Amino acid sequence: MIKQMIGEIGTFSGFTIRTATAADVPALAALDRARFGPSGMEVYGEEHFRCWLEVNPCGLLVASHAGGIVGYRYSQYLDFDLGDIAGLTCNAAFTDRGFTRRTHQAGGNSINGVSVCSSMPGAGRALFEVIFEQLRREGRRYYFGFARIPGFAAYRERLGAAASQLDHERLATWYALCCARRVGGLVHDGVAYAGTVRPPEPEVPDPVLSKYLKHPKFGVAAVLPDWIEDPASLNVGVMVLYENPNCAGGGVDGAAASLRT
Repeated sequence: MIKQMIGEIGTFSGFTIRTATAADVPALAALDRARFGPSGMEVYGEEHFRCWLEVNPCGLLVASHAGGIVGYRYSQYLDFDLGDIAGLTCNAAFTDRGFTRRTHQAGGNSINGVSVCSSMPGAGRALFEVIFEQLRREGRRYYFGFARIPGFAAYRERLGAAASQLDHERLATWYALCCARRVGGLVHDGVAYAGTVRPPEPEVPDPVLSKYLKHPKFGVAAVLPDWIEDPASLNVGVMVLYENPNCAGGGVDGAAASLRT
C-alpha cells in the first residue's frame, strides 16, 4: 500500500505546496479559466476540481505564495508501458474528459499530469519539484504529461507555402524536434522526423515545450496531432516523459517499484 501525503507537503523554491481542499475549488477554477480561457482551450470548471478531490485527493496540489493561490497541479495514476504510446488517441479519452473517474488507477506504476496551471513565475517549477520527489518516494516508474506547443500555429503561418509540403503530423514533429535541439532537450527512441523536405527551423523554441525540456531528464516521447482542442497548438500535444532513475521495475510494490500547462 502506497502512503500518500495529505495537507502541507513543504516549501519548494519559495512556494508552499499542499493538497487542495473543497474551499479552494472556486479559486482554482478561476485560475484555470483565466489562464486557458483566452487561448480558446476548454477549461476545467468547478465540477472537475470537486471530482478530482473525490477521485484522487492526493493528486490535486496547490502552490501558494504570500497567502494566495498561484498554481495547481492535478495528476492521475496509471499502469503505463512505453508500448502504450502507439494507442494514444486524444486527451478526452485518456483522461475521461478530464474527470479521471474511469481512468485513474490508484496503484498504477506511473503518474500522468492531467493539468498544471500557474499565474506566477516559478510556481509551476515548484509543483514539478514535488512531482519528481513523489515519483521517487512512491516508487512509480514514469511521470508524463502532454505539453501544448502554442508557438506552432504562428510557426506554420510564417512558413507560408512551404508548410504545404508536409503533412500536419510531420511538420509538428519537425517543430518539436527543433525546439528540443535548441534547448538541449532529450528525445526518446521512436520519435524521429520522417520527411525528406526540411523547412526552416523555428526562430525561437516553443515557450511551453521548452520549459519541460530544460529539465535534464524530461524528453519528447510522442507527437500527437489531434490530442487536445487548442488553436495556438493546432490541436497538437507533445508527450513529455521522465523515467524514475531509481525504479527498475514497471509496477508499484509497496515502497518501491503522466500533457496541459
